[in-house]
Amino acid sequence: MRLLLGIFAVGTGLALALGTAGPDLQGVAFRAVKAVPSRPGYPLPVNGLDAQGIRSLAQARYEEAADSFTRSLRLVPGNPGALANRGTAFLALDRLEEAMSDYALALELEPGLGRVLAHPLSRAHVRRAQRRMDEGETRGAEEDLRAALRYDPDFGPAYSELSVLAFKGKDTAGCLDLAERALALEGSVPEALANKAACLAWSGRLREALAELERAAALEPGRAELHASMAGVLSRMGEAGPAREKAVKAVELEPRLREALAPILYSRTASIRPPGATR
Repeated sequence: MRLLLGIFAVGTGLALALGTAGPDLQGVAFRAVKAVPSRPGYPLPVNGLDAQGIRSLAQARYEEAADSFTRSLRLVPGNPGALANRGTAFLALDRLEEAMSDYALALELEPGLGRVLAHPLSRAHVRRAQRRMDEGETRGAEEDLRAALRYDPDFGPAYSELSVLAFKGKDTAGCLDLAERALALEGSVPEALANKAACLAWSGRLREALAELERAAALEPGRAELHASMAGVLSRMGEAGPAREKAVKAVELEPRLREALAPILYSRTASIRPPGATR
């Protein structure tokens, strides 16, 4: 989560970027294996070790899956199916460089895997972008996000993270455009709604920002950062009482937010509204 200008801008996040990891990763594994044609010099699409690895992926036993595919590759080096599936296991383990290396080699050996691996490659790049953003590597993060969109031009989380970069770069128009593109692709997910709210609030469109945060909180009412963001917007609108209520709710859900929200929790006066803010 990223705290920006009194609004908790919400990144896609690891768990939500992956979705439901088990079934999705299982699907990637089966598609990757079936996409590799049988031909001289390659094993059958599913050998014993590959099948064992796929079962481990389906059961979210990613270390075991990676080990099975590694042993398969020792027996038959250059099997693109095993490389692709091991890359999927590495991605689930957040071993991003190894995942991307395996995916790249699998594509080099079998270009037919391109459609199968476009989505996980996009995920890997977004995950690395998030890591780079946390480390302050803005340029590298943007490069990763652009790479994600080259693999999958409709990958919503990449647009969501680009909107965060635009926000940090004070590009309010770009921020809003990217957040809306993420919403169009992903539907109403809390992260994209919260990022759009951050863009609107930065532009002084506080009432609209609050509406987007309320939509996000309705989808995920137990997410403390959303209530904290609403507290920040309400405070800037001059609504001290409602702002405190949201701040109290946020702290109830996540006590570590108490210090950040102290100015709202313990002040009986509203924050000054920014010039041009709408109520």
